[in-house]
Amino acid sequence: MEYIYRKFGFHVLDRTLRLCIGTWEGDYNSLSSNMLKGIAQLIVAFGDLLKDDIFKKKVGVFFAKDIGRTARERKAGSLGYSESMLLAYNKKMKAPLKWSKLYTAKSAMADDGYDTAEDEVRLGEDEPIDKN
Repeated sequence: MEYIYRKFGFHVLDRTLRLCIGTWEGDYNSLSSNMLKGIAQLIVAFGDLLKDDIFKKKVGVFFAKDIGRTARERKAGSLGYSESMLLAYNKKMKAPLKWSKLYTAKSAMADDGYDTAEDEVRLGEDEPIDKN
């Protein structure tokens, strides 16, 4: 959540959490970092084209665990989660969202200096611990 807030701001984090909680009603599998980052990537890539009510209805049919399983089969990391949720969202749509927007947004997001989740700087880790 901290990464999403720092990278995209409060409004994207707020919408990400609303979509995640509204779709899976707080299931602990839905609150993983890759799931939240995947939803944030969809929000950044598609903006207002991604309709919250349609997302909750179509993606919510699948368990969060199933989304994770499909994501691991597709690609590693949050992009796999974005792809699997976009698959569910676009299913039987007359005007599906374009996959190319997801990849152009992802390439723009890749310039943040982080390669993997392990490389992220967490609060307090870079500060020495005062034992007084």
